[in-house]
Amino acid sequence: MHIAPQFAPPNLRPRPPSEPLPPGACDTHFHVFGPTGRYPYAAERAYTPADAFLEHYLQVSERVGLERGVLVQPSVYGVDNTLLLDALAAHGDRLRGVAVVPPGVTDDELARLHIAGVRGVRVNPLYRAALTPADLPAFAPRLADLGWHVQVILDGAGLAEHAGLLAGLPVPVVVDHMGTLPASEVPGGPGFIALRRLLADAGAWVKLSAPYLVSPHRPGHDDTRELMAALHELAPDRTLWGSNWPHPGMGAPMPEEGDLLDLLARAVPGPEDRRAILVDNPARLYGFTRDAVRTAGGKDGR
Repeated sequence: MHIAPQFAPPNLRPRPPSEPLPPGACDTHFHVFGPTGRYPYAAERAYTPADAFLEHYLQVSERVGLERGVLVQPSVYGVDNTLLLDALAAHGDRLRGVAVVPPGVTDDELARLHIAGVRGVRVNPLYRAALTPADLPAFAPRLADLGWHVQVILDGAGLAEHAGLLAGLPVPVVVDHMGTLPASEVPGGPGFIALRRLLADAGAWVKLSAPYLVSPHRPGHDDTRELMAALHELAPDRTLWGSNWPHPGMGAPMPEEGDLLDLLARAVPGPEDRRAILVDNPARLYGFTRDAVRTAGGKDGR
């Protein structure tokens, strides 16, 4: 099987955002990779990332003013959540997790993940052994018992195909990376229409993350502002922000976290709206408490 080469290493000294972030600001989408001697990658994977250790991410997040984070299991680890669990064990006061699991995962394993700080499962078509949209109607009631959510990474065609299924689930649905909708598609494309239905009518959540996946206009990606603003307007209490650090798939120069946060400020200029996106909304979805602010660094919204 062909494995893509490694991508550029992350920038460990990004510039901070132009405006300080509010206390308790949360990055709801980051990954870590390696060291590979301790955390080997799945043989069946689509790419091989550059090293990006947990301590690197914590250094970056402190530099830009992020006090909480949600570690999302990347496809390169498949259903082996060992690195995710080790990170949560070390920094459970400031981190939560989104795991990748197979359809046959046991209730005992789900309970173990919950105790560790996992609050959702990811549906990622890059890894075929994990959950797929077709598994969710039967599987989601098990997540409802835990107060978890389903996080999906689908493109516009996938959203249009699965919108009805996702809308009928008994748990919150979180859409990664603005549905990977091309910025030029707003507001009339079928993918946006499907995502609008999920947000406005089905109580879904959306991450304003990885604008470089939907816009070719580097480095500012200002053409995504209309998309970001439209999604926020549809679900102001269910909009999240994520960095997608260390930006797998990107080459040099790497995106700057300060630039990504400044883009959010231009798309959603109201300070209280941004506080909701960065602090209040993630606190509700991932179960952060007020006491966790400035420490080592449920079904809701339907």
